[in-house]
Amino acid sequence: MKKKAALSMLNHLSNTDVGEILNDDGRFEEVVNDIKQFKELESEKEVLIAGNRSLAEVNLAKQPQLEENKKALHELSETGCELLRKLKKNRKK
Repeated sequence: MKKKAALSMLNHLSNTDVGEILNDDGRFEEVVNDIKQFKELESEKEVLIAGNRSLAEVNLAKQPQLEENKKALHELSETGCELLRKLKKNRKK
């Protein structure tokens, strides 16, 4: 797959252009370096995707605990509001 992508960079060139590249060490090196940079970018992309996937899996694994904690927080908030109402009611007496 990567070879095809690298070669596709050269497909648009005419035979004359390819011949010039092959006969000019500087141009040849330039093309090779471009292909190397492409491969490096592809490798970096793969590493980033793997890292993102790993982080997503960790986050998904924490979701049940997060939902449980949100429910507990909501219940505690309701309890606190009810206690505050009772306190205000008792103060008025």
